[in-house]
Amino acid sequence: MKKQDIKKDLIRDKIISGIHYLSDNASYVWGALGISLTLIVVASFVSSGKNKKMLESNNLLGSLQNKIIHDTLNQNDSVLTLEFEELLSSSSLSKESYNQAFVYLVNKSLESNNKEKILLLLENNNFNSNDEMLNSFVSKLKADIASDENKVSDAIKYYKEAINIVPSYDLMVSYSVSLIELYIEESDLNSANSVFDRMIKLTKDVKNLPRTTQNNIDFIEYKLKQLNK
Repeated sequence: MKKQDIKKDLIRDKIISGIHYLSDNASYVWGALGISLTLIVVASFVSSGKNKKMLESNNLLGSLQNKIIHDTLNQNDSVLTLEFEELLSSSSLSKESYNQAFVYLVNKSLESNNKEKILLLLENNNFNSNDEMLNSFVSKLKADIASDENKVSDAIKYYKEAINIVPSYDLMVSYSVSLIELYIEESDLNSANSVFDRMIKLTKDVKNLPRTTQNNIDFIEYKLKQLNK
């Protein structure tokens, strides 16, 4: 028998076997098919609901972003801030839209130097992002506030957290310098030197970094050398 004929026979046997299985197990097969179809319908409904929620929240956020672009007068800032605060409490807000609204409010609070508002936002929020840049920004902000309140252990924890997750070399240097400065204030030169050494190891090509970043490295290096004498 030729190989082609053998192959055809094998395929035919599989088809016949499949038909026999369907015939012998009809109730089971159709039941399983019914369950599968039900799951598909449910999944489609859930997905549709999520898409609707995302569309609604994106529309809400989009309208506010348009106001930011067109309403440039300072007297409108307070109104926009209130609208963003109301948006944060909206149950139809998607995670991405919530994160954007949260960051906007934090930035506005920073611009106005409203420390109480920043603390309130950081203590009471549902911020949850997969964006490491945003996460590092929030951790750095928590560190700065903890440092300002003389909560040294908390500040160190948040600075380290920000340094470890930030995807930007420039910001990694900036955050590391902040931590080094804190260690210097606490007269902990060993820890300050350790952070500096790690920063240099991670910053492979210092010469190609922006001038501001290079200046930060040069400044803190000189400062540590003077203190280590």
